[in-house]
Amino acid sequence: FFFLALVPSVNGFVPLSQKAQQYQPAGRHRNYRSSCTSLNRKFKNPVPVFGIAEWRDLSFDELNEGESGNKKTDIKEICILPFPFQEVLLQGQTKELHLYEERFVKLFACAMNNHSGVVGMGLIANSGGIIQTVPLCEVEDFRQMENLGIFLTIRVVGRVSLLNVDQSKIFMKATCREVLDTQTMEYAWATTLSRKVEETLRVVTNMELKLRQAIKEDRRLEFLLVEEDTEAKPGEKSNIDNSDKSEKRLYLVEDRPEKYKDAFEKAWVSDRCDYSSSFDTNVKRDEEIELKSPKELTALSWAAFSTEDDLEQDVSYRIHAMDCTDVINRLKLAAQLFTQKKEKLRKKLKSGGIEYSAKDDSVTSIEISSPENEDETLDWA
Repeated sequence: FFFLALVPSVNGFVPLSQKAQQYQPAGRHRNYRSSCTSLNRKFKNPVPVFGIAEWRDLSFDELNEGESGNKKTDIKEICILPFPFQEVLLQGQTKELHLYEERFVKLFACAMNNHSGVVGMGLIANSGGIIQTVPLCEVEDFRQMENLGIFLTIRVVGRVSLLNVDQSKIFMKATCREVLDTQTMEYAWATTLSRKVEETLRVVTNMELKLRQAIKEDRRLEFLLVEEDTEAKPGEKSNIDNSDKSEKRLYLVEDRPEKYKDAFEKAWVSDRCDYSSSFDTNVKRDEEIELKSPKELTALSWAAFSTEDDLEQDVSYRIHAMDCTDVINRLKLAAQLFTQKKEKLRKKLKSGGIEYSAKDDSVTSIEISSPENEDETLDWA
């Protein structure tokens, strides 16, 4: 990963899941102009309509003026909310926050007034550096409560590459360029890869079900849930020191297909990219393969990294996925992730003397369809 700057530790805001749940208000302000009037005392009047579309249209003249006088309109400015890198969110995912420290309240005001309600999710590594490619988030809804701060929800709607981080002010700001996937791909190969990912996910789900049932019938098999290894980076073996092993638990996910479907829908709905240039009417449809649309393939490539109860278990893969600008490469990474999970479960089943056959593979099925117009998805070519 690329790191840009060293930043101090931060604790001026907290996820609502950890604190202040009792203050989470009803009737929040949604992401529309008409709902923002009560905040005019704090923010400019009127508060503009905001979101990634408006942010993309903003012109930061002082940032985009080149030496020759030509404007480079791809350079933008954002405020940075810092998070531990383990909390990285992917396309469509949300996080509820409570901002109570002055610097973060001012950051929020700056984002609302100057950046169309868009913020960057700064991912802070253990070394103190900030990862260069970070999630781009919209403020989806918010509410200010006197003496309690601001409660808000952010949703990931894209990615940016940080060019320069400014820490001279009370909060972090950065110049950046938006990161987009390449607009061309081999649709037959991408569709085949997506089906391989879903097939491996189905096998993993059935293996977990088999292992869970076996442990339920014989509690002596609970030793199979003990893990002595840490997560390795994609493509690397774990280099943990055997003399310093710490016991971990293997958590079996009960509703992995449902999590996959939910992540797919969120990624689909939050995708604001224009795929019209990706539609190649000259693509020959493979009679044996029903091709998926670019938007569908993109959503599937994100959803594959959000099937765990604890998403931090796959944090290395999630960070790598965020860095991918090719849907096929992201699908390959997803296939590698589920293959790793499958092999781990296969070893567990073998260690416990639990038989797993092809018959067990047919227990779970996965059906995915786009949340919007299905005809648009199926008849794109």
